[in-house]
Amino acid sequence: MSKADRDSWTNWPARTAPIMAAQFGLDQMALTIYLEEEARQHLTERSDPKLRFEVPS
Repeated sequence: MSKADRDSWTNWPARTAPIMAAQFGLDQMALTIYLEEEARQHLTERSDPKLRFEVPS
């Protein structure tokens, strides 16, 4: 994963949560925190050196 990809994922919750919160009538801060946690988990999983990528035979 490139730095640009990581930065994009890291910034996505702050850009998206206000729009989603307004559209669905949700608490903006709670949604931002939730999306930040999910994005962080996603990035952690993608950067896990234990992950193995195998090419199908």
